Amino acid sequence: MLIFKMNLHTSMAHCFCAVVGALAVLCGSCASTARQVDAEKTVYITNTKKIVLLPPQCMDGTIDALQFFTGTFGERTFSARVYLHADAETISLMLLNDFGVDMGTLTYTNTVISFDSAYIPKKLKPQYIVADLQSAYYQIESLKTLYGQSGLSFIEEISDFATVRKIFDNSRCIETITRQNGSVMIQNHLRGYTYTLEAEP
Repeated sequence: MLIFKMNLHTSMAHCFCAVVGALAVLCGSCASTARQVDAEKTVYITNTKKIVLLPPQCMDGTIDALQFFTGTFGERTFSARVYLHADAETISLMLLNDFGVDMGTLTYTNTVISFDSAYIPKKLKPQYIVADLQSAYYQIESLKTLYGQSGLSFIEEISDFATVRKIFDNSRCIETITRQNGSVMIQNHLRGYTYTLEAEP
């Protein structure tokens, strides 16, 4: 199961909601014509090219770590502590404030994708969060096949210092995912957002 636990002040929570809400509108604006049967798992990588999310079984191993989450979208920034757990059965994301109160839960399995929260805008599309996570943590061959079916390229470059994954639409780089020293940075060059997960000691 993938769980994010965020400890954040109320003002930070409002900032987080504003950022992810704006991101949801931006990323989801092209998805209105998707067939209803695929809508819950459909993600537009560009304005015209889409993928259908892979199942959690494509996870490359298991993750279980307390991390610090920072992100930017335009001029907005937010940060929070995050507890990340991922396995081959479930992806979930739980938001907590400083008092340990549940602020919302994202759940993704073979049959369910949902984000239930009184604090997060209803227009937030959880499939876009899952798409970024699968790009960072899923098996590379599964991702290459998935993106190739949509006319996109998914590549991985491994060095002594980092593992870098990139999504291309022809020669244009859409997203860069960098894993290094226990941290993950996701840069979406098309949508204009960046966020980082860094392991805490």
